[in-house]
Amino acid sequence: MDATAEQSPIVEITAENTNVYRQGETIEASDFHVTATHENGMETDLSSSEISLSRDTPAKIGAVTNVVVSYKDLECTVKVENDRTRIVAFECGSPQPDAVKAVLYSNGELCFEGEGDILAFPDGEYPWKDYENMDDHPITAISFEDKVMPLSLDECFSDIETLEYVKSVPSSVTSMVRTFSGCIALKSAPNLDGCQDLLDMTETFAGCTALTKPSAIPQSTRNLTGTYSECTQLQSGADVSNAVGVVDASSVYEGCTVLTEAELPGNAINISNAFAGCINMREMPEIPDSVQNMSQCFSGDISLSVPSEIPAGVTDVSSCFNGCLRLSGTLTVHGNPEDYSNFLSDCSQATQLDLQGESLILDVLANTSGGNMNITVNGAAPNPAASYRDIIETE
Repeated sequence: MDATAEQSPIVEITAENTNVYRQGETIEASDFHVTATHENGMETDLSSSEISLSRDTPAKIGAVTNVVVSYKDLECTVKVENDRTRIVAFECGSPQPDAVKAVLYSNGELCFEGEGDILAFPDGEYPWKDYENMDDHPITAISFEDKVMPLSLDECFSDIETLEYVKSVPSSVTSMVRTFSGCIALKSAPNLDGCQDLLDMTETFAGCTALTKPSAIPQSTRNLTGTYSECTQLQSGADVSNAVGVVDASSVYEGCTVLTEAELPGNAINISNAFAGCINMREMPEIPDSVQNMSQCFSGDISLSVPSEIPAGVTDVSSCFNGCLRLSGTLTVHGNPEDYSNFLSDCSQATQLDLQGESLILDVLANTSGGNMNITVNGAAPNPAASYRDIIETE
């Protein structure tokens, strides 16, 4: 560095990089030519060891990757070029097929380009799921141009096993039934914040066995049936703090074998099978007062040990805790569910569970355990002769 420049502070940096990056390549600091402008107006070059980069991999979508180059507290942004050549295009606009094209690029990005809605295809057989040379050019990312406004993405990308990344979903979408089901390489669910009219998320991410980061559920959504079922790497449930519209959350996390915590939407009515097979869940989440159906809700949850309360409006608790071997402490029941078969079957095999609450049929519920002496009612053995009909008719 020139001695005169060395004595003058650096006030600005600029950088350039003319390389073109393929997916899988590394963006190195040595790829950049970085110029420092000093307070006295002189310019010098900075070495690669003096700078840091905001990222070292090319973006999964788009023609360029924005890389922030930093030197101490100074920085600049460089747009480096992605290797992104067109491979094939699929016409899929509705009602005019050529109004929207799904263009597959060499970087694995399937980009929906054009304007308007997209077509639905019979039985979810979208053309980008079966095309020539798909083994050489697999789909790894999905993107949408701003003017592409689909209403439905039902089964649109289901079973694309190479799909790794989706940044966001268009705000126009109202239905995402099985949209990404079976996408076994997808680790992070796309952003749904703009989807203020999204109603149906039935099995949207079902079977996404690599998924670890779920999408927050929009306020408009009503159906979460099986949304994250069989997501076997999902440890924490989705943010449902705004999901006031959800009515059906049945099977929402069924088979999520490493799930340890999740909240339920505050107005849900049906949560049957919601956590069935969640074998690492230890604490029962708060059950909303709106819930009516808890059939098989925690069935097979062998680690579940901390119960909460069952609201007064619940009418179906059949097999709710079937196989919950470690359930212990106090289970509070406030209602008189009409369907209670196998409520506590194979439950609390070596633990103590006491039923309490305002329910009139606590003895009846306790007896579904088949005479398990570990299960009591208000601290005492349940009445083995208790009859639902006699109790309810008496009242």
